[in-house]
Amino acid sequence: MQADRKRQKSPTVRLNGREIKLIRQAIFSEAERIGHEVEALAVCTNHVHLLARYHSESVEELVGRYKSLTTRVLWQYGRQGRIGTKGYDKRFSFSEEEFTARIKYVQNHRV
Repeated sequence: MQADRKRQKSPTVRLNGREIKLIRQAIFSEAERIGHEVEALAVCTNHVHLLARYHSESVEELVGRYKSLTTRVLWQYGRQGRIGTKGYDKRFSFSEEEFTARIKYVQNHRV
């Protein structure tokens, strides 16, 4: 944790309740627009969990799409500067049982 903070180039962003709602709405709207089936979404004050089905766009493209979109939305509502980090964590599920467990995990992170 301390090593991460030393590498951190911008102040930590903490989302408020309004911003969390804006991000949820933006992700769900974009997912619907592009036909991306989102199974679970948790927008927390300092990170997002997104669990979705396969899509023709790569994971990298989808993450970039959602990060860019949510940053623009937050800027429109007054946030300034850098919002997200460069990286992300991706995990794959290879069975319905594993997928269901991940859905429960994400649902337990709801604000």
